[in-house]
Amino acid sequence: DTKVSDAGLVHLQDLTNLTSFNLAETAVSDTGLLYLKKMKLLDSLYLNNTRVGDHGLGHIKQLVLMKKLRLSNTKVSDAGLANLQGFINLEWLDLTDTVVGDAGLVYLKGLTMLGELDLSGTKITDAGMTNLQGLKKMMTLDLDHTQVTDAGLIHLKGMENLYWLFLDHTQVGDYGLIYLKGCISLQVLDLSNTQVSDAGLIHLKTLTDLWDLYLDDTRVGDAGLAHLESLMNLEKLYLNHTRVSDSGLAHLEKLTNLNELYLNHTQITDDGLFYLRGLSKLNWLAIKNTRVSDAGLNHLKGLTNLSVIEYEGTQITEAGMDQFFESL
Repeated sequence: DTKVSDAGLVHLQDLTNLTSFNLAETAVSDTGLLYLKKMKLLDSLYLNNTRVGDHGLGHIKQLVLMKKLRLSNTKVSDAGLANLQGFINLEWLDLTDTVVGDAGLVYLKGLTMLGELDLSGTKITDAGMTNLQGLKKMMTLDLDHTQVTDAGLIHLKGMENLYWLFLDHTQVGDYGLIYLKGCISLQVLDLSNTQVSDAGLIHLKTLTDLWDLYLDDTRVGDAGLAHLESLMNLEKLYLNHTRVSDSGLAHLEKLTNLNELYLNHTQITDDGLFYLRGLSKLNWLAIKNTRVSDAGLNHLKGLTNLSVIEYEGTQITEAGMDQFFESL
């Protein structure tokens, strides 16, 4: 935290050529933003973790060259977002952990340059998602810890440029994944702590650009992994706290680009590791709190890129692990 406060900004108000200003985690409030009015060239403004609220945004609404605006952990609410309607160049907006809800998203409808929108921890629901459907340039959308359900995802149908989508701790389930079929550019998809089960994963088959897939704490099991066989570009797969067992790992044999695989708190045993023997790019393997023992490590002896194995809570001994890495 710096000691910058509203009073300090008085002395900076004539820096009219400033293009980027980071006031994150300062004591700045609405009053201080009055002194930014003359900074017409500002295109990046970081106000996260400040006391700034709706009134403050009124002071900066003329800064229409704004491309990046970070308002996470501020006092901004729906009413304040009305001041952003003129920010037609805005490419990145962070509203994480604000009280913004559906009514506020109405004011984002015209911001068609938006490529990154962070709404995690906000009050938005499916009703508010309607306002996002015209934002065709969206590349990153974070909806973690919101009240969005399957019905809300229908508004993502036309987002062909969407690369990153975060749905952790939402009410999304199998049916909602149907609407992701058209998001063919998706590279990172987080479905952790959702209602997704085996049946839903069939809708991911066409997302062949996926690099990272998070399925932690879902109802996914062995049958679901069969639907991932076509995702040949997968590099990271998170299956912690799922119903996956040995037979499920057979479906991962073709995913030869995997370099990180997380299987903590699953039903796997030594036998399951046999199916990983061909994953030559595997660098990181997490098998904590599983029934794997020293014997299982024998299946991995050809994986010369393996540098980390997380094995707390297994039957693997320290001696067994040392011996394994010496043999690589």
